[in-house]
Amino acid sequence: MRRTKTFLPALALSLLLAGCWDRNEINDYAFWIGTALDLTKDGLIQNSAQIAIPAEFGGKKGKGGGKANLVLTATGKTLLNTLQTMQDKLPRKIFIGHRRAVFIGERLARHGLADIMDQFSRNPDTRLRTDIFVMNDREGKEALELNSPFNPFSAIAAVSQDRFCRLGDVALRDFLLDAGRDGIRPTMPMIEIAPKINMKREPSS
Repeated sequence: MRRTKTFLPALALSLLLAGCWDRNEINDYAFWIGTALDLTKDGLIQNSAQIAIPAEFGGKKGKGGGKANLVLTATGKTLLNTLQTMQDKLPRKIFIGHRRAVFIGERLARHGLADIMDQFSRNPDTRLRTDIFVMNDREGKEALELNSPFNPFSAIAAVSQDRFCRLGDVALRDFLLDAGRDGIRPTMPMIEIAPKINMKREPSS
């Protein structure tokens, strides 16, 4: 009888310590590194995502050798609509926690960002330390499609250059705080895409 009284509580405790019921492995995630937001001619939101391809991180010396990221684009009335459309295109669950930069096309910036920022603030997965930029006379998507010789992700390369060049280092958190204060106009750095530079070495004579 005593053994039975001891066994039943131990069995109940073992059920509570069985582990995580909704655990997700790291290989189940698609890591979102950069975002580009643009306004279409029809007045819809075009959301573009720079997604990491881990298999290509090794470069030519590793197992990969291809481009280390892909750019997905979806169009809709809200960010939530576009996010769901992009999720339907991927075999992994989107993870926004590693996002480093948001690029906003000039057309969308001139149209107004109040609604966009409101949707950002309502997403619990939004990383508030994400840097935010406005493109000069271009679409934000063009920034994600650039190839940087220093980093496989143009979003991370832009953040690094911004900090070294002292353009302002404005994070999403700073912009949201300034937007909610009376008498303060929030600002963000504007970047432009420079002409391509020929990086090939000239043959020695």
